[in-house]
Amino acid sequence: KEENNQYVFENSDCKLKFNFWGRYGNGSLVFENKTDDNIFIPLTQTSFVFNGISSPFYTDMEKTVFWGRGETRTFRQLPVVCVAPKASIVIGDFNVIDRVYSFCEKKKDYPSKFYNEQFNENDSPIKFAYHIAYSMSVDCMNPKSVDCPFFVSLIENTTQKRVIEDSKIKDCNQYTTFVQKVIKVASPKRFYVLPESKLQKAQKPLLN
Repeated sequence: KEENNQYVFENSDCKLKFNFWGRYGNGSLVFENKTDDNIFIPLTQTSFVFNGISSPFYTDMEKTVFWGRGETRTFRQLPVVCVAPKASIVIGDFNVIDRVYSFCEKKKDYPSKFYNEQFNENDSPIKFAYHIAYSMSVDCMNPKSVDCPFFVSLIENTTQKRVIEDSKIKDCNQYTTFVQKVIKVASPKRFYVLPESKLQKAQKPLLN
């Protein structure tokens, strides 16, 4: 179902929320524990399936992030995550797709203004699904599961002028306002592919 313009899957134990907006698609999801007990998610048994190819959420990889003041911190993914009662957790750190979809026709791939095609569940070239396993016990015995299938219903190629606009952004750390290029068709039910240079231009101070 749709809730606050997001896709939501729900049962008596949990609620899963999806916001796909992002370059190449945000593949993460919010897992909400509706119960009064801990819920354990075994990431080795939890998968993302793209066009029939299954990939586990657990990768056993370390991730180093910038923490501030020249410091970095390294995090290692846990094979099992615990969701506290009446709380939520974000799982998944990947993109939905990894490349531009090609119609294999120059006028469609590089239109003068725009070109789009609509699809249904049977003929969509991009189908993906989530298989989320969870258990009420810390050893993850007798896990339950939630399956969330999706398909892309519209692919559009368009020019920059039709979808990108200037937006005023407040910087509360520097107490300034900047103009930044943003995509005006943003929606949790969409995602986009765009060269980095189109959006990541230097920000210019607007007000001091």
